[in-house]
Formats: sequence, structure tokens, C-alpha cells
Amino acid sequence: MHANMSSSNRDQSVSQRQDLSQTTTNPSALNDFSRYVGLKKTSGINGYGKSDDYVSIRALKEYWNKSSVGNILHSFNPPINVDIDDIIKRYLRTFSILVYINRVPYIRHFMQYDYDDEKGLPYNETMSFGLPKSDETCKVWENILKNQWIFCPFQFGPKKIYLRPLDQRCILPIDVIRQLTPDTLDEEAAVVQVVKLHPDYDRLLPVSLKPCVFAYVRCTNIDDSWQATTRQIVFKKYGSQRSRELWENEVGIFTSIKGQGACDQIVEYYGSFSQGETFTTMLEYADKGTLLDVMMSSRPMESEELFRLWLNLADLFKGLIRIHGLENPDPQKGKRTYVLRTYVFPAYLKNFISLMAFSIHLDIKPANILVFQGETDSPFDFRFKLADFSSSHIRKAFAWGPDTKGSETGGTQMYST
Repeated sequence: MHANMSSSNRDQSVSQRQDLSQTTTNPSALNDFSRYVGLKKTSGINGYGKSDDYVSIRALKEYWNKSSVGNILHSFNPPINVDIDDIIKRYLRTFSILVYINRVPYIRHFMQYDYDDEKGLPYNETMSFGLPKSDETCKVWENILKNQWIFCPFQFGPKKIYLRPLDQRCILPIDVIRQLTPDTLDEEAAVVQVVKLHPDYDRLLPVSLKPCVFAYVRCTNIDDSWQATTRQIVFKKYGSQRSRELWENEVGIFTSIKGQGACDQIVEYYGSFSQGETFTTMLEYADKGTLLDVMMSSRPMESEELFRLWLNLADLFKGLIRIHGLENPDPQKGKRTYVLRTYVFPAYLKNFISLMAFSIHLDIKPANILVFQGETDSPFDFRFKLADFSSSHIRKAFAWGPDTKGSETGGTQMYST
């Protein structure tokens, strides 16, 4: 009986290899798709900082339909009999990869093991999930790993992007508009870039939350709960292992602030990721630059302009109150709580906790205050937001202790007290 089972397994393995090695009787169908890919390629940036090409999901959905998928599957002898609707709905990028490398019969295997685009891509070296072992399948898997990046650029949201490690071959679907800071040899200094996200991969905010300054264009055949935009955001990039602690510290501060709800006086944080030794924080773009830029370019002349400027600057105290960790109601428990690091203190410790400042910015200066156009067209109607938390700390600061004296801030000494 054991011998019969072994013989049956060998026959099944041989049958699988034969099925996977099928060749098409209509190679022009595969070539048509390769030509389409060449026409529809868009440039992004990989983890090595180099330009790299990808094909958007919108372009794939425009090409593949029941007829075009069926033409590919039926060009093999015997035909590949799988659910075409399922390919279009769940395996479109995987199918595109296999067509691109001329290994379409492998689609059976992905569908058999339920490794759809959402669950599997991008694949890695350890995810061959049951493929019959042979030199041929090893070469095919290597080919899949090499070519998959063309069809799966990074998706910005809606899942939380928190210190996400990305393969350096992963393509970011962005255009770098301009660089706001010069390149530097300082390993702890960040490079700040304004980038534009490809609209098909911008899911950082749902429609109801996206600021009205963005140009909206309704997406079709992708996800009607999202809209394409011409969004520009900021990439703040640290370029060495020495700066990783600054990056993680800043992300921790932003995460803590965001966890307490939105604050209009603090720059919005969208997420963070790393590729190799590049550590990136994604932030809101300030259309008017920094307060230092405003001070250098112009000054209010009329008393009304000056009054409006100072009134709007005073709003920054709301941001400082948030940063310094004042009380915040806990909506789940219906009582006041006080947060320090990962500890939650109940209300009966209020007198003790009120003697502490929970977080300290340490580097407030004009260059770290971002400027946005206000509600009117007045040249000095601005909204201001605090930014740059790389030097900030979350720590105990007793009212009677040395931490309140500012003797060691770790920030810019010119603005220290």
C-alpha cells in the first residue's frame, strides 16, 4: 500500500511539472501584453534612490477583462481552466507577472493555495508554498521575485504605515517635486523633499478627511470610497543607522500625539517606513514654507496685519498644550486619564501627575514652525503648525526639578532658555 501511495505521489508530481511547463500556441497574446507594459510604464523611486519603472493598477484594470484573460488561458493546449472572474478580482497582478515572464500555467498553483494579490504580494524567497521542487520551478520563482516589483509599487495606506520595513527593490510611486534642504554629510541631519504621490496609490486619507485644497478626480474601477488627488506631501529622510534613533523618536512623538486626536496646531503625520539605511517620515506639506521663510521674505506693514499675525501665532500654544501632555478624557472609560510613555494614570493621581510635563519639544524656532495660507487672501493671514520632533523627548519633568530650567535642551542653543 505504501508503495502504491509513493507511486501515486510521483505520478502526481510528474503531472504537475508537465502542467506547469505547458507552452502557448499563441505567443502573440503574451507579446501584446509586454508591449502594453512598455507603453504604460511610469517612473517611481526605488530604495536605492534610483528611478525605476512600474505599471499602475489602473493600467492593468484597463487592459485585463474577461476576453483578454480568456484569450491568454485558452492559448494553451490543453486550455488552462480556472475562474476568470477570480483572476480579475483577486489575482490580477499575479496573473500579470506570470504573463510578463511567460509562465501562465503557474496561476493554477497560486489559486490552489489561495495566494491572491492581497495575501501574497510582494513575494519573498521563502514563500514558494508547495511548488514542486525542481530546477525549473526554482528558476521560475527567481524570475517572479525579480519582475514582481513592476506590478506592485508601494501602496500608501489605508493600512497604518508605522516604521514599516520595505525591500529596497520596492518602487515608491512618487515624483520628487523639489528638495527643501541641501544634501549634507552630517549623518544625523535629515533631507526634506516635497513629493507627489501617484493618485492610484494615495490612500493616506479617506475622501471625507482630505483637505479641500487638493484637486479631486473620481476614481473608477478601483475603490469608490477613495478619490485620486494631486496631493503633495513631505518626505523627511534620515540616511544612516546613526540617525535611526532620531527617526524612531520623532515617529514615537507623532504617534503619541495622533493617538490623542487631531490637533490643528501640529503638522499632520501620515506614517513612516524604511528602505535599507534610509528612514522616512511622511508629513503634511506646508504651502507657505516656514516662519523663517516668511520673516526673510516680507514683514507686515499695517497694524491690522500685525495683529492678525500675532493672533494666529498665539494658536501655537494649543499645540504646546498637546505636546506637554495635559489631561485628556478617555472616551472608552468615561473618566480623566493622564498619559506618560506607556503608563495610564487614573484620576485619583491627578495632584501627583499635574506636577509633571510629559513631553518637551526642545527645539521651537522659526524654522520649525510651518506656515499655511489662512481662510482669506490677506498676505499675512496664516495658519501655523509646530514641526520637527526629532529632538523631542517624552519624559518626567517635575515642577521642582532641573528639567524645567532648560539647562540641557538638546535643541538649537540660539533659541534655548
